[in-house]
Amino acid sequence: MKRKIISPVLGIHCFFLAFGLLVLPCNGLAAGKANDVDAEVVWAASDGLRYELFDAVHKAGKWSEAVKITDDNADNLHPCIDTAPDGRKWLVWTAIEQGGYEIRYSYTAEGEWRTPARLPSPLKSNIAPALVVDENNVPWVVWAGNDGLHNDEIYFSRFVHGKWQQPALVNRPNNVPDILPMITKLDRGKFQVTWQGYRGNRYVQLVSTWNGREWGPEQLLETVQDAEKSGTAKMKSSGREIELPDFVPDNRQVFVRTYKK
Repeated sequence: MKRKIISPVLGIHCFFLAFGLLVLPCNGLAAGKANDVDAEVVWAASDGLRYELFDAVHKAGKWSEAVKITDDNADNLHPCIDTAPDGRKWLVWTAIEQGGYEIRYSYTAEGEWRTPARLPSPLKSNIAPALVVDENNVPWVVWAGNDGLHNDEIYFSRFVHGKWQQPALVNRPNNVPDILPMITKLDRGKFQVTWQGYRGNRYVQLVSTWNGREWGPEQLLETVQDAEKSGTAKMKSSGREIELPDFVPDNRQVFVRTYKK
């Protein structure tokens, strides 16, 4: 059976379909194309011992061969990719090793993926990252982090002048979980983060906007249940379809980034 991803026309529409680690299908839309590539897919697949990450690009109606990105002792999950205006690709994901959860990243140089590295964080747990690269080739990463004392909060960091900034909060500190963030680039210098927060005995969809200096107060979009009923949690059928390549084993750990033409 053919598996298709619907590419939305505007913005990024991403909704995590379950809270489990292995069910995180997403679809993103980048601000511009990169080297005539109109889509790119990254996914996690098991080799029988652990999960590794793979990458393929869609160009001129065809998918490239799969490229293996990771080869280590971690379970590598929740990948998210974007391409900078200078053509460099950035990839972030969750690495689970020896019971710990951390964010790792890689990028391309001269067309090759560099050795994965850890995104520095003082937090006890870091999971489910999302990524976007701005017009200055700076990657912005958001994720759910836990300091070991409280519930998960939403954090962000940027790679500036060759190093990652200290992780900082997106949401205001609270005593309930905030999870599964996604980041979107709006206008020049403006970004928006959406995530699920536990408010009033249920999970709701929340949003915060970067004003150039800091993240603004969270605003309620809708409840997760209402989003599912209204269909806003699904890819919009008005967009074009991207057919996943046959060598992607399933869509439980897939991220597709589509580029405007």
